[in-house]
Amino acid sequence: AVATKMPIMITGQTGVGKQLIASAAYQLSPYRKGPFIVENVSKLMASIASTQLFGHRARWPMHNDPFDPGWFGRARGGALLLDEFGDMQEPMRSMLLTTLQEKKYTGADGAEEWPLDCLVLAATNVPTEEIRGDLRRRFHILHVPPFADRREDIPLLAAHIISEARTAEDRRAKELRNLPWVLEHVLMHPLEGNMRDLKEILLNGLLDIGTLKKDHAVGATPTPTGEMANEGALEITVRGLLHKHGGNLSAVERELGWTRGKLRAFMKRRGIEAK
Repeated sequence: AVATKMPIMITGQTGVGKQLIASAAYQLSPYRKGPFIVENVSKLMASIASTQLFGHRARWPMHNDPFDPGWFGRARGGALLLDEFGDMQEPMRSMLLTTLQEKKYTGADGAEEWPLDCLVLAATNVPTEEIRGDLRRRFHILHVPPFADRREDIPLLAAHIISEARTAEDRRAKELRNLPWVLEHVLMHPLEGNMRDLKEILLNGLLDIGTLKKDHAVGATPTPTGEMANEGALEITVRGLLHKHGGNLSAVERELGWTRGKLRAFMKRRGIEAK
C-alpha cells in the first residue's frame, strides 16, 4: 500500500488479511491520526442506508442522542473501511458513488452539507469484475493473494497474531515462547483457510496438551536442521519485529524467546542492522 487519499478497494479470498492491509493503508495515509471505523455493509438494509451513511437528527427533542453523524461523520479525519463491499445493495452503491464523485455529502435530514474528509477503504472477496464499473473505477485496486502464493509473508503474520494475542493477555499465546519452533511447524501446513487456519494452528493446534509437554513447546532451542531450513523466514520475521519495535532488541527478544547473544549472532550472520 502507498500513502494516498484515494479510495482503496482490497480484494482477495476470505481470510487473506484484507483488514490488516486496510489498517496498513490507513497508517500510511495522511488520515492516520484520526479514527479507524469498520462497518459491514452486507448487513445494511437499503431502507436505512442513507441515515447510516450520512447521519440524522432525532425527530424527538428528548431523545438521548439527538444527532447521529453516520459512518462518514464518525470517520471524519480518519478512515472508513466498508467490509463485505461486494455484497452492498444497489441503493447504497449509488449513494456512495455520488459521494466519491462530489467529495461531499448531505446529512440524511438534508440540513447540513459536509466535505468527504476520510480515507474510504473497501474490502471484498467478490471478483472486481462483478462490481459496478463506475463505482469500481473510483477506487485504487489492491489484490491480496492467498497464503499459498505468498509463503514469505507467513512468518510476519504469525508474529502479528501472537503479538496481538499476548496484548489481549490470551493464555494460549503466552505459552508459545519459541517462535522459531512455531514457524517451523506452521510452514509445513498448506493453510488453505488462510488467516483462519493460521490462527487455529497457532493458538489451538500447537497448544494441544501433549504438544505443550514436549521440550520444544516452551522455550527450548529448535534443532539446527529446523533452524537452518527456516533462516530465510526468520530473517523476514526479525526484520519485521525490529521495524515494529523501533529497533528495541529487548522487545524482539521477548517475542522470539531468544537471548540477546543469540539475536545479535543471528543479525550479524544475516547482515541485519538495528535501526
